[in-house]
Amino acid sequence: MKGVGTFSVVVPVKDETALLRYSLPAIYALEPDEVILVMEPNGKSIDKAREIALECGTIEKTKIVVLFEPCDWKLRHAYARRKGFKLARNDMIFSLDIDKIVDKKVKKYFSLIGKDKVALVSFSEMPYPFSYRWFIGVLLQKLGYPFSLTGFFVFSKKAWLETEDENSVKRIYTSDDTHLVESLKKKYQVLHISEVKNINIRPRESKEYEFLIGVERRRHGTPLLKILISSLLFLRPLTIMGYLKAREILREGFE
Repeated sequence: MKGVGTFSVVVPVKDETALLRYSLPAIYALEPDEVILVMEPNGKSIDKAREIALECGTIEKTKIVVLFEPCDWKLRHAYARRKGFKLARNDMIFSLDIDKIVDKKVKKYFSLIGKDKVALVSFSEMPYPFSYRWFIGVLLQKLGYPFSLTGFFVFSKKAWLETEDENSVKRIYTSDDTHLVESLKKKYQVLHISEVKNINIRPRESKEYEFLIGVERRRHGTPLLKILISSLLFLRPLTIMGYLKAREILREGFE
């Protein structure tokens, strides 16, 4: 596509490698320079990833990175993602997870990176099947509330290296994409595009994730009232519990 330079794609792969059969073809359709899959040392999963890439006819563009080394980060997924970022040979990086099917239309917005100090462009996504929380999120955005960041975004590697403090990201255990965006926003512009139809094929949230949202919000100083309203709107009672127990958890060594 005219105006779009070479770019890398980074996908951390923790489990359910079979989802790559849905996500990889759409990724390769963007015609990236390279696709980096950062994986845990599971032989069957690695073989499956290679098989799917070969079926798509793009194995030569695929780099599989295996995480044999120990990691002292609270969120190993965040470590895996950033390892992929560091290994990318291009400044422009498109980041997404294994359970995302990307709309080819996102590529036309890649050219925004570098213009008017834009360092990151986030894209909206729809869950499949549709969920109550997604409808509430869309409604809130139409009422003027800030957009909710998704796991789809393209960004500048150079700007990321300038702004995100690695020691800080080591201490988080959820929402590592939000951490990256907030770091970039201190120096650069961040945009969100909703006119695309990316799909999340694994929209269900675990109880642990809901709980850790509350802990993370408490660590960042989010007011209790805001957490109460958000938890009620999105039906996340465990988020309130995580918020209330955050001080005890952090004191025991989570920070």
